[in-house]
Amino acid sequence: MAGFLYFVEGFKNVPTPLDLAGLQLGHLGPVASGVPCESGPNGMRGMTLAVPQSELGPDGAEPKVGYYKDSQVWRQWGEYWIGYESQSPPGPGDLVRRELPGEGRGWPVKMGDGQEYVVPSVTFLPDRLSINPDGTLRREVKDQFKDLADLTERLRNEYLWKNRPEGEEAGGDAGGTGQSELEPLTELEQLRLGGGFLGLYYRIGDAEAEMLELWDDDSMREALRAILDIPGYLAMMDKKKEDAAGTGSEGL
Repeated sequence: MAGFLYFVEGFKNVPTPLDLAGLQLGHLGPVASGVPCESGPNGMRGMTLAVPQSELGPDGAEPKVGYYKDSQVWRQWGEYWIGYESQSPPGPGDLVRRELPGEGRGWPVKMGDGQEYVVPSVTFLPDRLSINPDGTLRREVKDQFKDLADLTERLRNEYLWKNRPEGEEAGGDAGGTGQSELEPLTELEQLRLGGGFLGLYYRIGDAEAEMLELWDDDSMREALRAILDIPGYLAMMDKKKEDAAGTGSEGL
């Protein structure tokens, strides 16, 4: 397997990070591998790019950088083209980030391409720490992850509402927030949330996810469970039950 390739029209040199952000490729990080191309997948001159080996994880492989139409698959996505070697489509090991933006739990999820990816839980979002004017500690998610945190909060309240105690009246409280105050996530918002968390761990944006056909009903359902850290919660509850049962046995 090997990583993705990207073609950007009109560039004579490797795009700067600012250029990449403008092309909606900021999630790639410092792309250093680039080869000038006289005729790319659209027949125009430009640069073929890839994430360099130095930025890949231990199991990642850099593709052969260049445009070779007989051995590659390409698709246009906005202002750039994305492709991969037809005999070596990218896998999780080729896309994982060498440096992760946070620390926390993640859970394996089988995606639409049949491979397992780690989807980070909400515990993965890095916090900013500061001191309030009254001397108390203030902890909040860093600004660049605020949208993900807000969507996760809505998902959490939706989950709590659907799993509320039997007999609780409609319009009641779901984890401290009225159900009427937080609308359930739309399917598009679920994709944004799942893709955003997956992108914390891997160099995967909308184009990469589409090329690999990562999302379907099953992978989205399991990814949302991972984001809420439900596997961790269930494991903790099982541990408590085991500990309680062990304590009861010792007392007999």
